[in-house]
Amino acid sequence: MKFLPFYKNQFSIRGALALITALTLFPACSGNQATNKNERVPNIIFILSDDLSWGDMGAYGQEKIKTPNIDRIAYEGIKFTNAYAGSTVCAPSRSSLMQGLHQGHARVRGNSYQSFRESLREDDYTVAMLLQEAGYKTGLFGKWGLALENQPGVPNNMGFGEFYGYLNQRQAHTYYPEFLYHNKEKVYFPRNESHYEYENYSKASAYDEDGRVIPNGIEDPKAAVYSFDIINEKALDFVRQNKEQPFFLYLANTTPHGPLIVPELGEYKDQDWPIQHKEWAAMISRMDGDVGRLMALLEELNLDDDTIIFFASDNGNSSQGYEKRYLDLEEGPTLSEFFKHLSPTRGQKSKEYNGGFHVPAMARWPGHIPAGSESDLIWAFWDFLPTQLI
Repeated sequence: MKFLPFYKNQFSIRGALALITALTLFPACSGNQATNKNERVPNIIFILSDDLSWGDMGAYGQEKIKTPNIDRIAYEGIKFTNAYAGSTVCAPSRSSLMQGLHQGHARVRGNSYQSFRESLREDDYTVAMLLQEAGYKTGLFGKWGLALENQPGVPNNMGFGEFYGYLNQRQAHTYYPEFLYHNKEKVYFPRNESHYEYENYSKASAYDEDGRVIPNGIEDPKAAVYSFDIINEKALDFVRQNKEQPFFLYLANTTPHGPLIVPELGEYKDQDWPIQHKEWAAMISRMDGDVGRLMALLEELNLDDDTIIFFASDNGNSSQGYEKRYLDLEEGPTLSEFFKHLSPTRGQKSKEYNGGFHVPAMARWPGHIPAGSESDLIWAFWDFLPTQLI
């Protein structure tokens, strides 16, 4: 059994995963003393954003949207300039990430075909299974997209000890859903009323003078549950509950995927921008705030130095077809024109050109990844599961 080398001053994602595998599965081969009572193998957190474009964060040149916490991952770790998603759309990209397989071999290779959605199957193997076998507690919070409830590939069958979120990516288009899943059970949100119906969530919602949303189909917005908020709160609970042993947290956020809607416009409320630009920025900054809460919790629990955090987007330049409902009513610059967030290469989500795969990605591991690093190493989602074991 051989491992690719890992050098502290030449960090690569392949090297990091090789080291993690060595520490967790084969300590005798690696020569590492991770079995010592005073040491522990690293926790692993993979934060996946949905439809975040290349330049939506300050670390990649964004000037209008504030992302200090996500930027911190890059500034205190490494920023990758040649990272690639598993595919140009949601489900296959996630299949490659979980299975460690490119799209020539991954199980799920499209979002759907004639309304049929492929599922992971019983004989498929995931990074969560590998880590669970190595003694990690495993949790998925957010969007799965690799099985429906009546299919075999639900998260709890695929290596995740706990799951809270969406199974179906189409259901994830509703930020005020009728229900979410906790493991295999549905958790209903009656105060979200009828917003989950297409005629409500597919139309833009209004905002009051204080920048608070008035979601279509909801009588009392203050009592409603915004899925992103509760998913991230459950993720924090998972960290608290598993602080004493190694854990793998897969935080698959749905933001800023459309339809665009956010509980509060926050610091963008008074900007002289079209409403869809305020929503886009506020959704990203809301995600950034919860990344900050997660990092603060790691510090509070003295887990910061023992945790490697990855951050990436699930596909390249978003096609942003969901801004049509705004531009049909009033002409103006597109999100891409306004935020100037496209990758350096042409192409967009769902297309074959490079820009549809090219994603922002970064990693932070204090004491192992030199702060302020930047790498043009070419890697893709299937490198996350340590397929470099030979």
